[in-house]
Amino acid sequence: AKLAKGSDDEVLTLASGVPSWAEAGGGASAVVASGTITGSPSEIIEDGCFTSSYKFYELFIADLHSTSSTSIHLQMRNGGSTVTGSNYRGINTHVYFTTGSYATNMQGQYDTSTGWNIHGDSGIYNHVVSALVGKVFFPWGDNISTYNKIMWKTWAQQTSTTGQMDYQNGTGIYNGYQVYDGFRLYFGAGTIAEGEYTVIGYKS
Repeated sequence: AKLAKGSDDEVLTLASGVPSWAEAGGGASAVVASGTITGSPSEIIEDGCFTSSYKFYELFIADLHSTSSTSIHLQMRNGGSTVTGSNYRGINTHVYFTTGSYATNMQGQYDTSTGWNIHGDSGIYNHVVSALVGKVFFPWGDNISTYNKIMWKTWAQQTSTTGQMDYQNGTGIYNGYQVYDGFRLYFGAGTIAEGEYTVIGYKS
């Protein structure tokens, strides 16, 4: 028998041994959000990028610059609003290098409103100015209303030179049941001069 043509974006498949048209299945991973900083905004907000379509998500950050010497924070978003409160908690390990010397620091954090510190803090070299890169891992899971955990790895030049650099490795938890579908990135002071970011979702 002759099979009539299908619709746009359909693929040819077999159903019970018979050729037929069907919607194309999603890939194992996909870019779900991305952006390039323009206009020196005070924050980066992405809403609706976390859904049940993927089980794991990674946020990649490249060449993020601040207009002042400060730290960078991450908060969850849900339904177009930022999730605040006293439940953001985390642990950071931090390695700092300057010409001829280095130092290490380990710090627990309990933030009442600023979210997770994914790089820099008043206690661990509060000097993110240029060339921040890194990634944040969101082990989403099947239940999006749960105790949310994240992990991050970030690296930065502290000035416009290469003489001061630091690396930060951390993990955080939101101590309570909280649905979230997006995120907010912002510096502790000043605005974002430039940078790029991409969010990728992965199926199990």
